[in-house]
Amino acid sequence: MNIFRNSFSRTTTTINNRKPSPIDIPEILEHIFSHLDEYTLRKRVVFVCRLWYLLNRGRFLRSVVWDGSWSKETLSVASAKMVGAARFSYYMLSKPEVEFQARELRDAFERPQEEYRRLLSAHMSNGSGSVISGESGQAKSTSTTTATSAITATTATLYNFGPLKELHLVLDMDLALYAGLQYPYPNTLTKLVMTILVSDNGFIMLGLESILQSWCPLLEFLEIHGTPHVGLSWEHFPTTIDDQGQQKQQQQPLALRTLILENIALDQDSLENILTFTLQLKALKLIGMPSSNDVRGYDWLRLFRHLQSLPIALETIHCSTQNQQSSPEVLKAMSEICPTSSTTSEWNLWALDTSRTLLKDLELHTGNNSLTTLKLFSRATRSRASCLLREFKEAPLFLHELLTKSDKLVHLKTLKTIVRLEDWDIYRRAGNFLLDDPNLIKSNNDKTNSNKPIYGNNLIDGYQANMTASLYRNRPEIPSPVVWRCRGLQTLHIEVHASSEFMANSQVQSRIIFGYISRVFRQLEELRVRTPHFFHTTRASHDIQCPNIRLELESGLCLLGRLRHLQRLDVRPMNNAAWSINNLKEVDLDWMIPSGQNYKTRWTRRKEVKQWKQQRLEEKKLEAYGLHERTAATTYSTGVIGNVSARTEVLGQLRNLGLLKDVKEMIKEMESMSVPPLPSLEGLSLRHPYFVWPEKEIKYALEPSPAK
Repeated sequence: MNIFRNSFSRTTTTINNRKPSPIDIPEILEHIFSHLDEYTLRKRVVFVCRLWYLLNRGRFLRSVVWDGSWSKETLSVASAKMVGAARFSYYMLSKPEVEFQARELRDAFERPQEEYRRLLSAHMSNGSGSVISGESGQAKSTSTTTATSAITATTATLYNFGPLKELHLVLDMDLALYAGLQYPYPNTLTKLVMTILVSDNGFIMLGLESILQSWCPLLEFLEIHGTPHVGLSWEHFPTTIDDQGQQKQQQQPLALRTLILENIALDQDSLENILTFTLQLKALKLIGMPSSNDVRGYDWLRLFRHLQSLPIALETIHCSTQNQQSSPEVLKAMSEICPTSSTTSEWNLWALDTSRTLLKDLELHTGNNSLTTLKLFSRATRSRASCLLREFKEAPLFLHELLTKSDKLVHLKTLKTIVRLEDWDIYRRAGNFLLDDPNLIKSNNDKTNSNKPIYGNNLIDGYQANMTASLYRNRPEIPSPVVWRCRGLQTLHIEVHASSEFMANSQVQSRIIFGYISRVFRQLEELRVRTPHFFHTTRASHDIQCPNIRLELESGLCLLGRLRHLQRLDVRPMNNAAWSINNLKEVDLDWMIPSGQNYKTRWTRRKEVKQWKQQRLEEKKLEAYGLHERTAATTYSTGVIGNVSARTEVLGQLRNLGLLKDVKEMIKEMESMSVPPLPSLEGLSLRHPYFVWPEKEIKYALEPSPAK
C-alpha cells in the first residue's frame, strides 16, 4: 500500500484541515471495498474521490467477446480490443460466414501478449517499474497512460492494462476446423472455463497435462463441461514414498484451487494422480461423471480414501454419477471428506440423491445466516430429457417445501435449481390457456362433426373447470398459498418444468413465472430462465410437449421491470423454440431501454393493451367462476412460518398472478415511474449465448432469423 501513501498525504492536507477519519486509511478502505460487488464499485464508489478510484481500479477486468459467426470486419475489431483485456470469451456454435481458420484466433491471442510484453519491457527499461510510486507517481502514471493509449487508440479508463487472465470457451466440435481448441493458451491465465459439445457419433480427447503444466502453470480455476464423448487425458507423474511412508512428489505442485468437471470422461487413476499435485485445492466438483459400457464409472469410496491420504483441506466437494443414485455409504463418506458445520455456506445437490431425509440432515448441520448458495445438479440437458423423469419431479418438490418453510435458506444469495410450474402457480391459473388463443378449436360433436371455435361461448366455463381439475387432480390440497422465503436472492438460475397436463404454448405460464419472480425476488442482480428439452417414447406420453417461455408483451416479460437491481437477464429460448423470438414486435421489448420511454412508444403500448379487451372480459368471467375457491384458500393463517405481515404483503401483490390484468397494471405503472424499468440492466440474452448491451440485443432479436 506504500504506492498510495504520498497521494493520500497530499489529499488530506487540502480538505479544509478536517480531522482524519479511520475510513481515510487505505488499508481499511481496501477491506471495505473487498465486500462490495463490482457493479457498486464501478457505478458509485470510484466517483467519490481520486483515492477511491485508485484503490479500485485494479479490481475490474475488461472483457472481450469473440463470436465465430461474426463477419471478418467485426472479428478484426474484437481482435484489436484484446490488447490489455483481462477476460476473453470465445463462442463457436455455428459455421463462420467467412473463411476462418484456427490460426487466426491463435494470432489474435498472441498479438496482445506480445504487445503487453513489449510495453512492459519498454517501461522497465525507462525506469517506470511501478505505475504510481513516490513523489513522481503522477508523472509515471501519465507516461503509462500515454504508452497504452498509443497502442489501444483509447485513453486510460477504469480498467487496468494487463495480460489475459480469464478465458471462457464454448465450442461445438462439429466445427473442429474452426474451433481452435488444441493450441497453447496464454501462460498468464488464472481461470479457464470450457463448454465442449460433441455429437453422439463423435469423440474428442483433450490433453489436460498440456493445459496445466505446459501452457497455464498459473491456472487456479479450471471448469470443463461436456458430454460423455469428451475425454481428458493425463500423463501420470511418478511419486515416491519417503522414510515416513508418505508420498513424495517428483513434480512441482499445481496452482489449482478449484476443479470442476461435468459429464467428462476422465479415468479415475488419472484424476487421483492430478489430485496428488493439487495440494492447494479448495473446491472439487465432479458432476454427473459418465458411466457406461465404454466408460467405467468411478469408485467413489476409493477416491475418498485417496483424498484423505493427501494433505488437502477441501472446503467444498460434490461427486455424482450420470443416471445413478449414490449409495448411503458414498453420501456418508463424502460428508466426512468435507464435514458440514455451522459455517457451511454452500449446498451442492445431485437430483437423484435429493430426498427429504438428506435435506433435513443438511439443515440440521447448517448454522443460521450461513447458507448463501444452493445448486441442484441433474443430468445434462439433452434432446431427450423429460420433465416426467423422477429426478425432475421429486427433487424440486422437496426443495420447494424447504424453501417455503426453513429459516436456514432465508439468506440465500445464489440459487440454481429446477422449478415446477405448479409450485409457483399459487392461485391455480395455469389452466387459463384459452385466454391466449382465440383460434383454439374443440370438437362440439354436432351433426356435421366439425370443429368450431369455443372461445367466448357458453362452453368456456365448463371446459375451463374441467381443465383446472385435470391440472391439479394429483396435487394435494394446500391450506393456503405459500411463497419462497429467500427474498434476498441476487442470482437466480432456474429451469422451469411442468407436468404433462399443462399446455405447451400458454402465455399464462410465462405471466406466472415472470410475475412470481418480480414480486418475490426484488433484489435480483442476475436472472436466467430456461425450459428443458422434452421427448417421450412411451405410448402414454407420446404427445407431451415441453413448457415454453413466451416473450410477447402480453406474456408478462415486462413484469420484470420492477427489478431495480437487475444487471443481467437471460431468457434465451431453448428446445428449438426460436419461433418465440421470431414473432416478436418492437413493442414487446422496447420497454427495457431508454428509447422506449417516449410518448410514441408509450402510446403504442397503450394501443396494444386495448386489443386485449375481449381476453380481459373472458378473464373476468373465469376469475368469477373460481373466485370462491381462491378466496377460501387465502383465508387460512394457522401454522404460518416466518414474518406473517411480510408474507401477507407478498401474497397481496401476487393476487393477479398469471392474469392479463397484472400486465396491464404494470404497463400503467411504467408510465408513472420516476426511474425507468430495469435501470441497472447492462447485459441481455435473447438470441446470443452471451450477454449483450440491451439496445444491441433487442435490435438483433427483432431482425429476421439468419438463414441456416
